[in-house]
Amino acid sequence: MAEQLAEAVANGRVIGPDLSEAQARLALLQLDAPKALEALAALVAEAEPQSEQRQWAERSLSQLTRLWHLVLTGMPAGAERLELQRRAEAALAGPIDATAASTARVMALADVLAHGRRPGAERELLERTLAAGCGGFVVWQRLLAALLGELQEAPSPAAIARALAPPPAPQEMRGASSGLGNGALDLLRYRLQCAVVLASLRWGLDRIGEARWSESERALAAALSSSRIPPWAFAIELALQQALAPIARMPVAAAARHLILLARGRFPRLPGQTRLWTAPVSEAEEARRKIVEAMLNVLKVTGMPAAQTLAMTLMERLPETRSFWEDEIFRKDVCSFLLVQVNDLPDPARSRIRALCGIGLRDWPTARANFATLAALEPTAIGATSYCDPEAVPALLSRPEDKSLKIADLRWEVLRKAESVPAGPVIVTSGNAAYLRRFGPPYAAALREALESAAHPPGVLHLHLIGEPEKERDTILAIAEALPGFSVTLSYEPVCVEASYWFATARFLRLSALRSRSEFADRTVVVTDFDHAWTEPPAAFLARAMPGADVGLRLGRRVAIRSRGGAKFELQYPLLQPWWNVSAHCVAVAPNANGQRFAAILSRVAEAALHDALMRDAAGQGGEANWGIDQAILFAVHRHVESHHPEIAIADLLEYETS
Repeated sequence: MAEQLAEAVANGRVIGPDLSEAQARLALLQLDAPKALEALAALVAEAEPQSEQRQWAERSLSQLTRLWHLVLTGMPAGAERLELQRRAEAALAGPIDATAASTARVMALADVLAHGRRPGAERELLERTLAAGCGGFVVWQRLLAALLGELQEAPSPAAIARALAPPPAPQEMRGASSGLGNGALDLLRYRLQCAVVLASLRWGLDRIGEARWSESERALAAALSSSRIPPWAFAIELALQQALAPIARMPVAAAARHLILLARGRFPRLPGQTRLWTAPVSEAEEARRKIVEAMLNVLKVTGMPAAQTLAMTLMERLPETRSFWEDEIFRKDVCSFLLVQVNDLPDPARSRIRALCGIGLRDWPTARANFATLAALEPTAIGATSYCDPEAVPALLSRPEDKSLKIADLRWEVLRKAESVPAGPVIVTSGNAAYLRRFGPPYAAALREALESAAHPPGVLHLHLIGEPEKERDTILAIAEALPGFSVTLSYEPVCVEASYWFATARFLRLSALRSRSEFADRTVVVTDFDHAWTEPPAAFLARAMPGADVGLRLGRRVAIRSRGGAKFELQYPLLQPWWNVSAHCVAVAPNANGQRFAAILSRVAEAALHDALMRDAAGQGGEANWGIDQAILFAVHRHVESHHPEIAIADLLEYETS
């Protein structure tokens, strides 16, 4: 395909819009984002309005720029990324007029500018467009989102003033989301979001304390207490009442749509999310709960397709309330209601909601049955395919050993043996050759810096490589040399499955063997991702994070408050999906019988789950759908140990990290 397009372009066999289309398709195939943007922008301008060619160009341009943050993160930081951003902005620059082609280009450029280095560039573009009488309702909606984005990400007196005085909606209402004149519902949703952000900033300043305010925070505090700010700016309850009031007068389908947009914290067609669902102020939690209750009431009477979207949105947002995690009666009531209410929905929505309700209720048979249905319907989707059932763990443990996964001659090397190694954990990190090269040296540098900054003595590092070490010998030795005074050991095994899920899970398959090594007999074994960045000495971290515990897992069982810098704080919720619920980023196992028992259970379950993943691969139903299986295994093992081995004390490492 790419060769044919390249030949057609080179030989001049296509001209005009067809040439721009060929260039765009070729650039997309070659993953050349700037060239694709240039060609798509040209095609939007050249193609006939309403033509399939024009529709494809606008759709492709929007899809590419909405993922622009992923395009940027795929480039090395520095000059190369800056040049990519410059070329993208240049490709989409141009005169602003009232044509649909100009609006499409402005919206695409706004996506790109949102991830650039010039604060306010996106907003300024949208303001210029509206001031020229162009862009219409979609540009106005996008400007509302930009104003909110600046208010919550870069709060300042100027951002507050702009947010509290949004421009009126354009007179032309084609494409208006609300169906009501002058964007009334959009403004109600916007005002609620503003109130949440402003109340959260005031709360954050109080939490920091005036004595610790920076100059910018003093200016922010003065702006928030200014007499020019109306009292309603902080009135979350009032703003919510006004946002919910129109529902009583709306048709059910319109009410469902309004609630969906309100719950998502978004405006139509716009990316991003406001702070409504993560704001730590108590009034925001009351608003979240009332929105959930309103959604439940509408769900009782609405029909499809509104019911499907409303139910899916409700399931997304429920775990983003304190009530879901801290009020067991509320959680059980809502999940039990949804289990029945969604029975008439089509799959996969029905099974997805019922499966997550099963997790919320700890109703493992319901979760198991519905995840199985999802896996059959979507065998290549991440999550359901690799679900590991806590009630199935006893059967997995009783399976005969899978000889194909047991590398009897797991090879071992001592790279350096320190003359005197103090007591402390064995730090284990594991991955394939590519991860070793990419993350190994930064991992060692961060570990060394964490130790030196605290004047902490060296320790023990163990590298586990999935692959042959000879080609990676330079990297391995560089890691060892970066940690003077450390004891450094290496184990390795052949690559039996060339898949990312295998590389991520192999460390748990081998954890029991590592825990049993005589060299590590008196030390806690802490296994981390290769991309983990130590910020304090591992021994100090474990002493505070899991005192007296046998096992440390990143469970995140409680709603935590996380600082985002300055006066910005947000709630961090546990994750309901079992493949994200227990993070595989860091696992610690103590040097005692309970720690060894946990390691043995984890390794056996990992063996069984990886065997099943290989069987799915062989049937063409696995592949990258198995990504997340390491955390699905941890979820099942954690729940099993809670129920069957209460003598094993498990500490929540994430609770310490976010405290």
